[in-house]
Amino acid sequence: MTNFRLQKGNVLIVSLLMLVIMTTLVVSSMGGSTVSQKIVGNMQNQRSAEATAQATIQQALSQSSLFSSAAGSSLTKSLDGWSVSVSTLYLGCPCGGALPVDNSEDAAALAGATATMTCWDVMATINDNQTGTQVTIHQGIRRNQECPG
Repeated sequence: MTNFRLQKGNVLIVSLLMLVIMTTLVVSSMGGSTVSQKIVGNMQNQRSAEATAQATIQQALSQSSLFSSAAGSSLTKSLDGWSVSVSTLYLGCPCGGALPVDNSEDAAALAGATATMTCWDVMATINDNQTGTQVTIHQGIRRNQECPG
């Protein structure tokens, strides 16, 4: 027969200590997964903003009014919940020299003018106040147009 008065509860203390250690490990690993989710969410917002900025630049390239002044121009709009601003900066003329006019559309549009490559910097800036995401993308382009005055 075992004498219960001689037992001092060492097993109870060790098991409680192991339980505290295991609980601490579980709680810390849960915190790490939350941080990872936030990082992935921020990366997704960044990539989405970059794609929106690039799409905005592609749309802006078709607007000849942005390329009519040597002082450059800008526009601001809201697109897919983002605040988007696009600006152009005139870099110089000629950029690579005069070009031959190949097709009749260009010839009619540039009748009496010298078709010259002009260099521009097109910049799109995306701001999202909700997440704090901000992206700026620059794209250098050359346009076949008369030098702006």
